[in-house]
Amino acid sequence: MPSVQETGVVIMLEAAESKFTSLFNTNEEVMAMVEKIGSPNFSVMLDTHQLWAMESSVEHGIKAAKGQAKHIHLYEPSHLPPGVSPEKEVLDWPHIVQVLKKEGFKGSASVVIVLEGDPEPGARKAIAYLRRLFNG
Repeated sequence: MPSVQETGVVIMLEAAESKFTSLFNTNEEVMAMVEKIGSPNFSVMLDTHQLWAMESSVEHGIKAAKGQAKHIHLYEPSHLPPGVSPEKEVLDWPHIVQVLKKEGFKGSASVVIVLEGDPEPGARKAIAYLRRLFNG
C-alpha cells in the first residue's frame, strides 16, 4: 500500500468552536500540531466562520496559519456565502482576500450554500463576487 507521501494526499486540520471541541480552537493550536507532525502532507484548513468566532480577528487567524493553509471555507457567520446578501454581511471580504494574498495563500476555496429554494442563483452570485475579489 502506498504511503500518504506517495499518493500526494494532504490531510488538513481545522480549528473549531469550543462548543464542538476543546482540542483545536485556534490556529495557534492547529499550527502547533502541524509543526509537531512536520509533514508536507499535513496542513491547515481555514474557515472564515471559525476565524470570526474563535480568533481575536479573522486577519490574526489567517496570519497564525503561517502560510500553511491549503484550503479555506468562505462563508458569513450567518452561513450565507460571500456576496449573496451584502447588506447582511459581517465580514470584510475585500480585506480578507487582501490578507490571504499577502500571506501567500495559494490553496483552494469553497463556499457553503445553505439557501432556501433554488441554490443556483446564490451560488452564481457568490462565484461572481469572489472572482472579482480574487482576480481584481
